Amino acid sequence: MDPFRQVRSASELLAERAMEQVLDLVVQAIDVNELAQQVDVDTLLSRVDLNVLLGRVDLNELLNRIDVDVLLSRVDVNRLITQVDIDALVQHTEIGAVIMMSSGSVGNKAVDLVRGQAVALDHLIDRWVRRLLRRSDPGLTAPPALRPAGAET
Repeated sequence: MDPFRQVRSASELLAERAMEQVLDLVVQAIDVNELAQQVDVDTLLSRVDLNVLLGRVDLNELLNRIDVDVLLSRVDVNRLITQVDIDALVQHTEIGAVIMMSSGSVGNKAVDLVRGQAVALDHLIDRWVRRLLRRSDPGLTAPPALRPAGAET
């Protein structure tokens, strides 16, 4: 090997070791707390791209760590309810439509029930009238408007 290269390699090795020792001394001499106090946090945070940072967060892992029972135990429901504007909530939801639909459904069912009872009562009255008049024919199977054309009574 070339003597010049050997000297160069030895000097590089010596410089490398000296640099490591100097760095160790500098790191030991630095007070990290004092250095951190000199950092302008606002300037540092202004350089952070939150979209990139949040893109690196695994939301499923984060949500798995949340104890929902503990979280809900911290919610003051009475205070929350007093702060809610009920009228605004109703206006921004479809609660009114749901109430209308459900009451309309109940009304339709009631009308259907009354109609069914009226039909049953009509059949009962028809049977009694036929008995009183001593008629043996079965009577009309349907009202005239619902019978097919040409059908007999």
